[in-house]
Amino acid sequence: MPEGVKTLVGYTGIRDGAKITDGVDFEIRINGESVWQRNHDLPQWEKFDVDMTKYSGTTVVEFVTRKGKDNSSYDWACWGEPAILLGQSSNEAL
Repeated sequence: MPEGVKTLVGYTGIRDGAKITDGVDFEIRINGESVWQRNHDLPQWEKFDVDMTKYSGTTVVEFVTRKGKDNSSYDWACWGEPAILLGQSSNEAL
């Protein structure tokens, strides 16, 4: 990531049309360190906002998705609109 990066934003969710899911785990890692985790078990979007100041100049960001519990039926995991913000407003996204 370039110097000056401030924030990583976006959404996670279960895709529309999923009937019943036992959940999906979402995780963001930077250089192998877990910096954000959530479990979704409803078909809706949730915003994430990760402070990246500490990681400015870092080269590896991983978006990890795992099935949550017993099975993967309707575990239609989605990442939406990820963006790296250089300043305080979304107008400065890379």
